[in-house]
Amino acid sequence: MKIEVDSMGLVIAKEVFRGLVLETADGNEISVCMRDDTFEINVMPGGKHTSNWWRVNMQDGTVERIAPDAEEALPPANPDSGD
Repeated sequence: MKIEVDSMGLVIAKEVFRGLVLETADGNEISVCMRDDTFEINVMPGGKHTSNWWRVNMQDGTVERIAPDAEEALPPANPDSGD
């Protein structure tokens, strides 16, 4: 990942293939990953890691869901943990 600051003070992240997480003071998170020609975004309310993934279509500017929410699709990582 390469991080730069432009002339207006905006942070520019390049080559973000492992993911970049933005987190609010309340713990809500959004993870952004780059792919060859698009971006994928994971919405994580309360920092809860879900499979709530979205893909940005850079040709027409639309965003579409690519994976359902974790409760619908994935079993808990550790069933004994109570998650």
